[in-house]
Amino acid sequence: DADTRKQGAVGILADARLGLAALTEALGDHSSSAAWRDTVSAAKADWAAHRFPEIPTDHADRVELPSS
Repeated sequence: DADTRKQGAVGILADARLGLAALTEALGDHSSSAAWRDTVSAAKADWAAHRFPEIPTDHADRVELPSS
């Protein structure tokens, strides 16, 4: 809660599935800009190269990590 307030955001306390369903409905047709999506895609690819160096970058988001 304190971190939420520090960032000027609105906190949400909900069951994950119900909360995501409610957020999806509330967002309706809203979408981020193409420039933001490009930025996120580039950052994700950069991180995947560091996090999963032995896995091709286009597959890093589908990797199943071993349970510990």
